Amino acid sequence: MQSLDRLDIAEKLNRLLLEQGKTVSVLVEVNIGRESQKSGVMPEEVQSFCKALKDYQQLKLRSYDHASFH
Repeated sequence: MQSLDRLDIAEKLNRLLLEQGKTVSVLVEVNIGRESQKSGVMPEEVQSFCKALKDYQQLKLRSYDHASFH
């Protein structure tokens, strides 16, 4: 998995990994250019998106400051 930008995909991936007893490291894709034709979480939504990913125990979010999201 390279990156996630939608919670519905995170939910499906988490469910499949749970069935297999596996975990996977994930990154969040951010649309810093705010281009409508590109995918990614908008910069102002990154914090809430990362908080929501905590609900998916099989997904291990990489490379963010834990203190910023408590």
